[in-house]
Amino acid sequence: MADQSSSVIARQARLSLADRLALYSIESYGHPARRFPKCLTNRTVPERPIAGARVQRQPRNPMAKLLLTVGFLALAVGLLWIGQGTGAIKWPEQSFMINQIQWAGYGMALAAFGLILIWQGKR
Repeated sequence: MADQSSSVIARQARLSLADRLALYSIESYGHPARRFPKCLTNRTVPERPIAGARVQRQPRNPMAKLLLTVGFLALAVGLLWIGQGTGAIKWPEQSFMINQIQWAGYGMALAAFGLILIWQGKR
């Protein structure tokens, strides 16, 4: 048992400072929660991302995608309603919402709801 731990310590001594820092989990909120990386089991060289390569993000939760999509749609429609209600946007020309201030209020409520959905989708 002592022989195994001394070999792990010897392997760690050969790692660079960046590689040794990578052994600690960022998700531990400042407490050094040790991970057992692949570089200390079978390989002597740890895997590193290629400089300039894009880091792949974790796939989003389907509910988060839905919240973001509906939120951006609600925000866009709300801003359109605000523009039509205030008379700033006269499109379409025959719309009953043009220069009707109540539609600007409805638009503000819908845009605020869209921002809340976007905020929840980003969490």
